[in-house]
Amino acid sequence: MKSLRVLQVIDGMNIGGAEVLLVDLVRRLREAGHVVQVAYSSPGPMAARLAEMNVPLTRLPRLARVDPILLWRLMRLMYRENPDIVHTHLFKSDLHGRIAARWARVPVVVSTAHNNDGWAKRVPLGWLYGRTARLADRIIAVSEEVREYQMKYTFVPPEKIMTIDNGVDMRR
Repeated sequence: MKSLRVLQVIDGMNIGGAEVLLVDLVRRLREAGHVVQVAYSSPGPMAARLAEMNVPLTRLPRLARVDPILLWRLMRLMYRENPDIVHTHLFKSDLHGRIAARWARVPVVVSTAHNNDGWAKRVPLGWLYGRTARLADRIIAVSEEVREYQMKYTFVPPEKIMTIDNGVDMRR
């Protein structure tokens, strides 16, 4: 199998479910022989875990909820690194990452929907998420409940979203 260049994009590096999943995913992708790097907006302790694994990290601070400067910085990073896949996590990174990846002509764009904490019920946010979801090749929901929430409030088409249940590696 060909080694892929994967750019993971996430809002921040605090300790949470999305961040823990990201670290595990990065570890497993690298074990499979893929080249992985991470771009993030807000610092946090999970960045240190990735740095210990010698994962290339790029901090791209976000100045506003919707930030054209961040969009431009992400596009520059994508042009420079030329990833085969961009994988986004969490609302703000989903919005910026999907748009930047399509403008940078990244071949595959994937987003993971990690939660159903109510943000999508706010009409502008749910609508905006749903509009940019069309830019992704696939949306991965971490549970069936999250998948149903995404379809109901962000209008992601059922054929675009799939469930891969989030698990915990009990060997750690």
